[in-house]
This record gives sequence, C-alpha cells and structure tokens, in this order.
Amino acid sequence: MTDLDAFGKACPLPVIMVKKVLEAPDFDGDDIVIRVDNEVAVLNLEKLAASYGGTIESKDIEGGYEVRFSIGDANCRPMTAAALDTDVAGKTANAMLITREVLGGGDDELGANLMQMFLFAVTQSDDLPETVAFMNGGVKLATIHDECIETLRELAAAGVRILVCGACLNFYGLTERLTVGEVSNAYEILASLRNRSVITL
Repeated sequence: MTDLDAFGKACPLPVIMVKKVLEAPDFDGDDIVIRVDNEVAVLNLEKLAASYGGTIESKDIEGGYEVRFSIGDANCRPMTAAALDTDVAGKTANAMLITREVLGGGDDELGANLMQMFLFAVTQSDDLPETVAFMNGGVKLATIHDECIETLRELAAAGVRILVCGACLNFYGLTERLTVGEVSNAYEILASLRNRSVITL
C-alpha cells in the first residue's frame, strides 16, 4: 500500500500525486491511501479512479478526508480523453474555456450581458461544443448567474460536458452553490481541451 499526504495541496495536485504512483514502473496494483483536506479533492480522485476502472472509499478524519484508491491491476491504463467525452450528435471536435464572468474588457455590465448572449447563441448553434470548461472567475457563471445557469442547463441537456474548476470554486467560496455541471480540476480540463479547437473567453 502507498501512503500519501496531500493536506494543504490544492487540486489538481492530489490527482497528480496518485497518478504518478499509478504510472510508476514498480506499481504493483496495491491500494493507494491519500489524505486530503477538502471535498473537491475527493470528488476529483473519484473521477480519476473511474477513469482507470477503479473505485475509492473515503472517510472523515481530523481536518479532512482519508481516501483509499483501489485499482487492483498493476497494468491498468486510463480511458482516453475521447472515451470519457460525451458524444453530441452533429458536432465537430471543439471546446470552450471560459475564465471570466464578463465578455471582453470595458464596461462590466455590458460584458455580463454579452456573455449571457454569447452562451445563448451557443445553444442555438448546429455545432455544439463537446466541452465547456470554467476556471477562475468563469466559475461564477455556473453558480451565481441565474440566466447563464439556465443556458448551461440547456447545453448539458444536449450532451455538452460542463466542467467547473473545483479549486476556483473553493477560492470564491462557491463550492456549495454549483448547480450545473461537474466539479473538475486543471488536469481533467486540460485533457478535455487537448487536440481540440478551443474558443477561450
């Protein structure tokens, strides 16, 4: 068994720590136990385990959680990013990365309206993106902007994958307010954008 301490380490560092063990030449398939200090890290570790066909068990400990990561196969390999993506009929391989709650510079009220209109325009497109990922201030669109939340729900219902940076949610104190999409991390978001045509806002 491998024992790891990720207290004080923001996502995606706990995921990267476990992944390094899994990919080490001497990995023998034994369980990995890692201690983390936030629930977002637990969720991201659960996603990592699922991508390898494994599972996790977590329990509360002082100051956080102890997560047991079980794979059981020394030769395990993760599913490819393409295999993890949700298929959307009629789309090409494209994605969006949104890092702000307003579109462009200048007046923030105008920028907020433009962002809302832009996202609505995406829902009307015949070429939906595979993924829309939110980082930094962009996570506010999936938490506290009601009009954008409804638009994002439409995209999710159409099969678009909505990824929201967990470390960013933590920073802004919005983890409990996420109502659309899934908590993600920089590692997973990077995988979802790699080898795709990416629109960055």
